[in-house]
Amino acid sequence: MTGHYINVIADALADYDKNQRSYQFYEDISWERLSEIKDKNGNNSIIYTEAWKKLSLTEKQNIL
Repeated sequence: MTGHYINVIADALADYDKNQRSYQFYEDISWERLSEIKDKNGNNSIIYTEAWKKLSLTEKQNIL
C-alpha cells in the first residue's frame, strides 16, 4: 500500500515542480512521512512501516 502512495505523492510533487528534478528525487521526498508511524501508546519510540523495512540499506541511505 505504501508503494502506491509513494507513486501518487511523487507524481504530484513532480507535476507541481514541473519535473525539474529526477523522478527518483520526488520518490525519495515522498518517503518523509510514509517510513514511520508513531507508537499508539504515546511513547516517543518510532515504529517503521513494513514497506520501509523491506528497502535495501542502499535505498534507505539514498532516501535519507
